Amino acid sequence: MLILSTRFVNRKGENVTPRPRGRPPAPATTPENSQGKPKSKSIHNPTKFNKFHQFSKFPPEIRLKIWRCMMRTRAIRAEYQNIESELVHPDMRLSRYVLDAGAVPAALHVCSESRQETKKNYTLIKSRLPVKPLEKDGERLPPGAEPRKMPKWLEAQIWVNVDIDIFFFVNFPSTNEFLTYFRRISKPSIGGLPLDTPIKHIALVGVDTQRFRTSGRTDLFYSLCMEHTRLETINIVMDNSKYRVDPKPESYSLWPLAPLGTHSRGGGTHGSREVREHVIDIFRGFWDGKKTVKEYQRWMAWRAVNKDWKPPKVFLKSIAKLQRSKTPRVIKKTVIEEVETEDEDEDEDEADESQGKAEA
Repeated sequence: MLILSTRFVNRKGENVTPRPRGRPPAPATTPENSQGKPKSKSIHNPTKFNKFHQFSKFPPEIRLKIWRCMMRTRAIRAEYQNIESELVHPDMRLSRYVLDAGAVPAALHVCSESRQETKKNYTLIKSRLPVKPLEKDGERLPPGAEPRKMPKWLEAQIWVNVDIDIFFFVNFPSTNEFLTYFRRISKPSIGGLPLDTPIKHIALVGVDTQRFRTSGRTDLFYSLCMEHTRLETINIVMDNSKYRVDPKPESYSLWPLAPLGTHSRGGGTHGSREVREHVIDIFRGFWDGKKTVKEYQRWMAWRAVNKDWKPPKVFLKSIAKLQRSKTPRVIKKTVIEEVETEDEDEDEDEADESQGKAEA
């Protein structure tokens, strides 16, 4: 048996061990190679960056697109309340709607550029608006009478983007009160919403919608669409969450409703199979006109005149908190010193040539 032995040497006649092919291992840091004069470079382990100092160097068009991408869809909680107030008779209670979406959108307070771009899409409206007017239009005070002081909560406002935000009415008053509030919030002089930017997306609780069917109040949707023709979506939410009482409504979002299995009854009272089937039955052929609905004749007459009107899309949704990613494991930064010398480069070239001859 013939055994071939190959020995690699450099120009100085010293034995050299050939470096294996592939990715070379990182050399260890030693006092000998870290204090020398040869050129070196540092490699840091990748970490999560929380600052980007080159953003201002982007073209303005790119920066504005980034600010617009920060505008995410929010579920604005609209809660109907009956409160005691000095504005009405002591034996009566004041009805109002309270709008709450949590913190102000981040793009409104990053910098002046983001604020200017965001204000093109957001509008300030009243967040605590009484359902009915507090005084009659044109009413005058008697001579010598002082105007009554209005509470500060009447001045509260909220930023909304009607193109993407969804007004989620978590509880429901009478049909007349709901329609009255919708009219008032849509008037610039009362609610603050401009005429050219009406509410486009609303959401209702599934159980409340089911009660419309049993109590014969589904004509609400006919009246709503005839008065507010630019309504685009109606979201029926199967809500088993704590969204209504949670102090941080901004942490919730609407999600597509998962279908039920063949033998599943659904989850909770608000997401049961019965509620889903009743809601689907309400809107099946609803916009074409249902003779069993109270406003059927008026609706069909209105549709005959407004032939270009597009009915709003109806979706079944669920609501849940936004899932935050887990806190990443903190890795200590390690610096690896790579030392490159001319001798090592020459040794590597000679070793490759010698190894090629041996293989041949």
